[in-house]
Amino acid sequence: MGTLLTITVDSIASGDPDLYLYDSGQAGLASSTQSGTTTETVTYLVTSSGYYYINVHPWSGLAQYRLVISTVSDDAYEENDVFANAASISSGYTYNNLRGFDNDWYRVYVYAGTILNVSITISNSQYLSAYLYNSAQSTLASDGSSSSALFLSYLITTTGYYYIQTVPSSGNRPYYSLTTTTASDDSYEENDVLSSAASLSTGTTYYNLKAFDDDWYYFYVNAGNQLNVSLTKYGSGYAYLYLYNPSESLLASWTGSSDHQSLVYHVTTAGYYYIKVDYSSGTSRYDLTSSITADSTPPGPSVDGYNTWILVFCTLSALAIVLYKGKSRIR
Repeated sequence: MGTLLTITVDSIASGDPDLYLYDSGQAGLASSTQSGTTTETVTYLVTSSGYYYINVHPWSGLAQYRLVISTVSDDAYEENDVFANAASISSGYTYNNLRGFDNDWYRVYVYAGTILNVSITISNSQYLSAYLYNSAQSTLASDGSSSSALFLSYLITTTGYYYIQTVPSSGNRPYYSLTTTTASDDSYEENDVLSSAASLSTGTTYYNLKAFDDDWYYFYVNAGNQLNVSLTKYGSGYAYLYLYNPSESLLASWTGSSDHQSLVYHVTTAGYYYIKVDYSSGTSRYDLTSSITADSTPPGPSVDGYNTWILVFCTLSALAIVLYKGKSRIR
């Protein structure tokens, strides 16, 4: 718990007063020594109750001035300056009138399979950084430093408490609000790897899928058809599109930054085909559509066709030789 003490010497008519703050043991805590009639201000976070001493010292001559003293208490969640004393908060709420006079810690309980979003809005243009940790104090996400807004987002894979730390930049005393929200993944989870790919029907659009992690889907396609896959992405972050055959070999991909992606593939072997939506960064929602149309692309020459052409060529060549050799006899 602390109180922010602010002392101002202003309306200076003459002289050059300097401003000093001391504790009861006469140890210097803060000072302001601007030249001339410039306003002098000191700010100090008081962590121990008691008497504090102000010295206004005229640098030269007589000084005429106004002295203003104000105090602002820290927020109701103190003492939450260290990990062990993190204040418990609930997801889905906004906590207002928080004071970044020192480091602040909060903890929130989150279930696995959800994305945790932390939004911080700073109201007085002071600089603040934010960090997200797990219970082992490993850093999961960070953002900073900013004087307006901060955002953290992380996919929770283990149920438990997660910890938010806010750190004011040196000499800054930000006032801020903090909001935590959670969003569940879609109903096709767990489809994070090929072996647990979710079955889809072709000719259908699947809406509001969540790109919190990699997603795999599969469907059956007969030979001689054209497979069309399209993806429309919403929100921040990137989601890339890949197509694999039954042998898990990559057939086609889209790795651009467009919000609209599409793949077209001419299927020559019947079987299951796999779509991978690759989560890259941020969080995204997307719609996924697959369709099958009759393949209008003429087939390329096969090995058997090539061999047949060679055999025909050789037969005609041999016949030509016979005719050529027998030409004089025919005449």
